[in-house]
Amino acid sequence: MDASPRFPGFPSTLQYVPIPKVYCSDVLPHITDHAELVVSLHLFRLLAAKRGYPPAIARHLLTEDPLLAAGFTAQGRDARAEAERGLGLAVQRGVFLEAAAPGGGSLLLLNNSKI
Repeated sequence: MDASPRFPGFPSTLQYVPIPKVYCSDVLPHITDHAELVVSLHLFRLLAAKRGYPPAIARHLLTEDPLLAAGFTAQGRDARAEAERGLGLAVQRGVFLEAAAPGGGSLLLLNNSKI
């Protein structure tokens, strides 16, 4: 059994992270790699917090995200390597897009028909 503490339950007031229904029906059943799933969920969270259209985040904000890193580190994994690997799988699957950022680096976006 996992040594992590028991989850006490959700607070009465919740904030939600939108995950497209089609992700659950068409993508999730095909994911076999834990890193891809975890990275995708964190990327949905980070994109949901962005304003403007289209919502995009700098790649380094995902790969350096402390919540994402904590999960991989708790499993004894190299957080940076797992984040990069999981992101690569999600981009390869076509769930997210990676584009060049105007000032250098790259941006991550949800792959949708408006982009």
